[in-house]
Amino acid sequence: MTVTYRFGTSLRRIDAEATLEVAAACLASHGVRRVVDVTPLDRVGLPVFVSIRPEGRTLAVHAGKGSTPGEARVSAVMEALEFAVAERPPSRETVSVTPREAREAHGLDFLSLCPRLGVGIPSDRPLDCLLGECLLGGGPRPLPVETVHLLEHGSGSGYFGSNTTGLASGNDVVEATLHAALEVLERDVKSFQCVRDETRLIVPESLPPPLLEVLGRIEAAGLRCALRHAPSASGVPWFQAVLWDPDDLDPSLVNGGYGCHPDATTAATRAVLEAVQSRLVVIHGGRDDLIDTHRRYASMSPTERVGHLQRVLRRALDVDGQVELESVPSLDTSGPLESVLDRVLDAVGRARLGPPVRVVLESIDPRLAFVRVAIPGAENFTNAERKVGRRLVERLRAAR
Repeated sequence: MTVTYRFGTSLRRIDAEATLEVAAACLASHGVRRVVDVTPLDRVGLPVFVSIRPEGRTLAVHAGKGSTPGEARVSAVMEALEFAVAERPPSRETVSVTPREAREAHGLDFLSLCPRLGVGIPSDRPLDCLLGECLLGGGPRPLPVETVHLLEHGSGSGYFGSNTTGLASGNDVVEATLHAALEVLERDVKSFQCVRDETRLIVPESLPPPLLEVLGRIEAAGLRCALRHAPSASGVPWFQAVLWDPDDLDPSLVNGGYGCHPDATTAATRAVLEAVQSRLVVIHGGRDDLIDTHRRYASMSPTERVGHLQRVLRRALDVDGQVELESVPSLDTSGPLESVLDRVLDAVGRARLGPPVRVVLESIDPRLAFVRVAIPGAENFTNAERKVGRRLVERLRAAR
């Protein structure tokens, strides 16, 4: 009988300690030199670990969160391995496909994969692609290589930039695919909130005891956390958490976290724990991309920084239209992971996104799986990448 382990922050095929035992044997060969518990660096006490991969081309420090130290450790380890696998050149043969051919022969519009803002893609320019599996059937779909692998700087077409949305791992392909699809859906909702914030505060008294305990530890440490919800096109629950220290309004320590999961409580918990992780990443100071954050705030005048903080916290605390957690419907998470994945894919279809396309990446151990999932039509906007698809363009036009 297939067993699904239901942790505080995820659904997995086997428990975290068993996964860690398998993954630990792969660390040295994939450049991971240390796995460190950084929880004591902050006063909150919720577990955060980091994996150190000094020769990583895209990122050298990978953080992991969880409701237990074991979950946090395996999260940090698996992210480091995901990056290591995705940084490798494709192990399978690429095919040359023009946007016109992709659209006419495969029913896939490359513009639905969120190219960078302002970039035009000539219809007849061949792009190096990998053939992925359409998860709803209908034959293979080509995905530009840079939407699957993390390429060397300057390589690839340059149309799509480089990011890790939809890159995930698991104890098998189904588990990895579920995690990847949920991350794509999480970034989709987040993208729309960048254009128009539609989040509503969750009434704290409506939260279940385990999550109240987490928030209680945050408050006991002298911090504050606001949990907010926004509806998603797919109907999969999505939450945002904002964490700050009222006595130290350093903008880099006003931290956000996001969660998207079929179970609303799990999604909310993931958002809160990610905000805690984000704070600890700043305190630890080892992540390569932190310098961009510091530069952005350093470029502001004191007045601008105060104004920025006031806007963020005013929005975080806005009680207009606040909702109770029970009002956010969950998807059914009963049964094996295959059933949960099917329900998530059904939700994607109801949102008129997709169909989802999966590329299974090179395996480093038969007991682990690494995948990249793309959901055509899903948005993936960040200030750094500025990738925009058709739906977000329509929202931007409507907001004028």
